[in-house]
Amino acid sequence: MSHRFIQHVLISTLLLLAITERQLMAWGVQGHSIVAHIAELHLTDKAKAGIQQLLGPGGKISDAAVADWPDTIRDQRPETKPWHFVDIPYGAISYDPLRDCRGGQCVVEQTEHFARVLGDANATMVARAEALRFLVHFVGDLHQPLHCAERNGDRGGNRCKVAFLGQEGGNLHQIWDSSLVNQYQGGPDFLGYAERLSTRITPDQEKAWTRGSLVDWAWEAHLAALQHAYTGVPIQKTPVNIGVGYVTGNQRVVEEQLMKAGIRLAFLLNNTFH
Repeated sequence: MSHRFIQHVLISTLLLLAITERQLMAWGVQGHSIVAHIAELHLTDKAKAGIQQLLGPGGKISDAAVADWPDTIRDQRPETKPWHFVDIPYGAISYDPLRDCRGGQCVVEQTEHFARVLGDANATMVARAEALRFLVHFVGDLHQPLHCAERNGDRGGNRCKVAFLGQEGGNLHQIWDSSLVNQYQGGPDFLGYAERLSTRITPDQEKAWTRGSLVDWAWEAHLAALQHAYTGVPIQKTPVNIGVGYVTGNQRVVEEQLMKAGIRLAFLLNNTFH
């Protein structure tokens, strides 16, 4: 086997990995931007002005540079990695901060922390702008069911190998982070999809969804993981096939979680910039 051939194979492999990584990241970006855009459609004028003050003219929380920023800096700031999830065990009967969020290192406590920083008039503009980015992202994470659950030590489905619609190579967490959203969105216009979801939200739903605490919202997502994400997905070493029935059966759950996240993010921001 020639050196030139080996070099060609290595280069091709690296290019394929780079493309795959960008595609996976892109869908994650869209999910967070969908949540943020739904929130934008429900912001008060004061909240919009406060956000503009922190992001600058034309800045939007649905921009990838805001909504997905915490994912892009995880390698540079590894202390932030556990802030994106809360691994409430599958058989838990309630959220236990001593078990599930040791030292405040989970999405529940960090969302509350950055909400406080954002609303702190004594904090610097830089600190508040960063807090805004974290808050926008973490509210989205809090509503992804597999960011709030783990089964048999699978790290929220990351260790649960699946074949999505017959295509192997992914895991259950990725399916809920991106693949299902991609299927339901049905095209590249994620802002239009967010707007369509927003029009379906009734005043009664908006009122009901803003009740409760961050812990309540995390527990709600946890139950969605148990009742929907893990349902029909057995614990096994070989990849589990995620078929059309699973995809269509979970559309209401995924879209409702996106809508709830957007409404609740707007609620938090409106209360901060009041």
